[in-house]
Amino acid sequence: KKTEKFRHPDKGLENIAEQQNNSEQQEKLNKIISSCMQKLKPEQAFILELQFFQKKSYKEIAEILETSESAVDSKLVRAKRKLRKIVSSELSKLSDDYKNELFW
Repeated sequence: KKTEKFRHPDKGLENIAEQQNNSEQQEKLNKIISSCMQKLKPEQAFILELQFFQKKSYKEIAEILETSESAVDSKLVRAKRKLRKIVSSELSKLSDDYKNELFW
């Protein structure tokens, strides 16, 4: 396997370029999602922040919000649904070229 790297030195460069591209795409997408999260109700944005960015469990979120895990589940379902709707609306406003740049 070690000799394989030397036979195809370009492969490493292709992977680096692809990772860079993915990183740039992810950064653009994160900006869009962050902007969309600001349009949520504060509690919805907070609960999504806790789950996705702080990686909190339902139990931890329930403790922070002083509520039950089933209430957390309901709140997360509603927040995700609302965020999905906002993101979809925002993406529909983007040009097709920009969408292709983001996703392909």
